Amino acid sequence: MDGARPATRAIANLILAALLVAVAVVDGLASWLTPAMLERPGWPDESTVRIGAIALAVVLIWLARRSTKRHWRAQQRFEEAPGKPLIDPEDRRTADREIHEAMVRISKKYPSSSIRLFGQMLVEPARYQVRVTDEVEPVGDCLRVTVSTTYTSSLDDLAELRRQAGESIPTQRGVSTPALVGPRLPSSQAARPGRPDGNSSGAHAPAAVLTMTDDRNGAEPRLILVPMITATKGTMMDNVDTSDGDGSALPFLSQEDARGVVAHVVQAEFEKTFGQDHLSVLYALLRLVFRQGRVRLAEAYTYFDRAVASVRNSADEEQLTKLRQTCAFLVRNYVIVAEAPPPTGYKWVLRYTKTIPMYGRVSTPGRRRRVRYGLQPNSFVIPLNLPFTTNSYHFRMQAGPNSYVKAHYVQSAKTGKTIQQDAIKKLSKQAYLRVRHQQALPYAHLYTRRFDTCKPKDLVMQVIFDEVPPGALGLTCWLATLSAFVITVLAFMVPNNASGVSGDVLAFLLAISPVAASFVGYSMEKLQRSSLTTLAGLLIIGLTSVAAALLYVREAPARMIQTVGPPALDPLIGHVLVNVGVLSVGLAAIINALYLRWRLRDELTHYLRLLTTKNTTARMFR
Repeated sequence: MDGARPATRAIANLILAALLVAVAVVDGLASWLTPAMLERPGWPDESTVRIGAIALAVVLIWLARRSTKRHWRAQQRFEEAPGKPLIDPEDRRTADREIHEAMVRISKKYPSSSIRLFGQMLVEPARYQVRVTDEVEPVGDCLRVTVSTTYTSSLDDLAELRRQAGESIPTQRGVSTPALVGPRLPSSQAARPGRPDGNSSGAHAPAAVLTMTDDRNGAEPRLILVPMITATKGTMMDNVDTSDGDGSALPFLSQEDARGVVAHVVQAEFEKTFGQDHLSVLYALLRLVFRQGRVRLAEAYTYFDRAVASVRNSADEEQLTKLRQTCAFLVRNYVIVAEAPPPTGYKWVLRYTKTIPMYGRVSTPGRRRRVRYGLQPNSFVIPLNLPFTTNSYHFRMQAGPNSYVKAHYVQSAKTGKTIQQDAIKKLSKQAYLRVRHQQALPYAHLYTRRFDTCKPKDLVMQVIFDEVPPGALGLTCWLATLSAFVITVLAFMVPNNASGVSGDVLAFLLAISPVAASFVGYSMEKLQRSSLTTLAGLLIIGLTSVAAALLYVREAPARMIQTVGPPALDPLIGHVLVNVGVLSVGLAAIINALYLRWRLRDELTHYLRLLTTKNTTARMFR
């Protein structure tokens, strides 16, 4: 058996365990199987054999379970996934060349005004993002997120873009340098192998001398570059689509081109801080920004300070802090860049959609039970990071059919502590946050304003939905009451079923559970949206119905038939007999019906109170 397949070995162990259980349970089976052995001196008696059979059966069942578990895991092939990408340390010369080539390629494709506008939108997002609307919709076991961003631009930004679209850039002998190109290296530095600041690794940084053939750098002036999405490095973006306000699809830049655009941004901020010299320092910072994998923030700050140590005294402290923060952000995040047509006015809307998992599905025992019993989630955890990049942020989420928002609050992602208004004011005096709280609405709505003045925090919001009462809970309550009444009456009317089993009564008892399930959930989807209380009530209805039917079928022993009622009432009602077993089941059914009734009353009172105090006609004019 050692060479057998795990599934075959497990089945054999279960068969042997079943035989051993039969030996332990059936009277005389042990003596029938081994009659000669039991008569030998020293051989254990039949009771000892039974105990040993039970113990051996337990061991065989445990071995079968372990074998099937290992076999199941081996069949799933979990260990054959590729795993996390390996970090390949690049050669500095190769990394510098790739960065330089990406910058040159971007300079040829896009005008300097588009690159400059992109940099300003990336470094100061709140200046250009005036409104962000975040709409979330459950789709299966994930969430579909649609983010609509309203952008604005100053007169100078678009005026320069439109001027560059209509005017050619002067060239000299076929060589043209755009207003914002790759790093420049003077000829006096190009011959030297490196600077003694520990950043060049013996190889000089490449110079960005661009050779063009047409009058406009080969760039397409009728496009602007927009930082559509920023995400933590290592995060996979699922099912991402982007479009403009009219619904027309927008293309994304490749990773190499996006790297070139971001490198231009870092170069522009670097030149504002240190001027156009110190190219080895610039390339050291670019290698930090484009390093593969995640880098700890403390390590990034240490690297930055060491890289700029030789030129730190020549920089303005405020601009140096801005450059440091920009590099730290780009070290931890990557940017998805989209091409968009320039707006006809000074405001435009861009939109993207993506799919995210349902976070926190097993974070509490109640949510874990919903997953275990196959119920749909009714509580959602949504990351709250977009408010920190815009002046105005709106979040919306529909509750679904026959549901309303029961609770909606904001909490810290690290500590789980609920965020109140006093904590919001500690973030910034200009920050404002409001939710549609306790208004019995079929949608959730959160609004923030001036969170761009706050230091970004790891915040999430919890949105909890519940069915509009009475709903499935009300139907389950009435069916539980009916089941309790039938079982209790049966205990008094037919205390002893010695005369035979009535098929009609038995069929009625067994039909209560499936009728309840079909009556509550017209479809399986409706039952899956119900609460754990509803599901538990349905299960208890089924269990009590089956238990009462089994007790009714079996002839009750004499000790289970008892007389109830005080003796003083005997002349009036006579001797009232009751089946104690069926009555006990009826009492359990009564307890279930009472609990469901109390829960329904609490839910209905709460819902009516919300409608009475929040959604009245008087509040229409407030």
